[in-house]
Amino acid sequence: MNRASTYRTSVLLFAAFTIAYNLTIAFHELGHSTAVVLDGSRIQDFVLNPFSWSWNLGEGVHNVLFTCWGGVTFGLTYCVLPLLMIRWVRSNSLRLIMKMLAGCAFFINGVYLLVGAQFNFGDGGELLKLGVDALQIIALGTLYLVFAMMIWAELQIYLGLDAHTPFWQRLLVIMGGITPYMILILVYNLLFNPRQIAIWGGFAAIGVFAAILFACSGYVWAKFSPVANKQWQRPERDRYLFLLLAGIILLSEFLIFGTPTNPFNF
Repeated sequence: MNRASTYRTSVLLFAAFTIAYNLTIAFHELGHSTAVVLDGSRIQDFVLNPFSWSWNLGEGVHNVLFTCWGGVTFGLTYCVLPLLMIRWVRSNSLRLIMKMLAGCAFFINGVYLLVGAQFNFGDGGELLKLGVDALQIIALGTLYLVFAMMIWAELQIYLGLDAHTPFWQRLLVIMGGITPYMILILVYNLLFNPRQIAIWGGFAAIGVFAAILFACSGYVWAKFSPVANKQWQRPERDRYLFLLLAGIILLSEFLIFGTPTNPFNF
């Protein structure tokens, strides 16, 4: 993989990551909505902002604990279900998105539970208030992160990063695909939510650190998995379609979403 190929692969990853990240946030909130509906309650607020806070509030909720778990159960399930069909999917482009959607979902929900429980905000903090044991939340969040590392290690084969790819090149591709979105999160919150820039700066830093871990896990996995030695064709022809969809998503977010009212009382 030469320099030009490394750049093209990073662009492909950035576009696919943008799509998967936004779908993950949307499905998480949809998971809460699903729980609210199953609870027999009415959805009062549905705020979706993948650059900042997103939330779902139900009116007249009977089982608050059930609806609180909805995001990391139903939402995660929606993201993982496509993997059940991946064996029948021949398109490497769709396989990449399906794998990345599951990888993002496990990682984001895992971090959300762990950080929320540690600093008492979001779903993790709410679960603590509802009496859920902190060790249970931490154990589940950690398990999600392990699954995320495994999925991210395997999906790199669809990017053409095989057992012969040097670690530095793999790291450049993964960092080049994820870091730009973390920078956009910082820019957005500097413009629209500057009072909480420390919080979102922390999340962005976690994202950059995650990219390093993903590169490490992919490098180790490629050395031991026979599948990594198979020649996979990167979905080059769909790179521009992915980039177009990612561009529309990013532009829409900057144009549509202002600073939401923060429901977590920081």
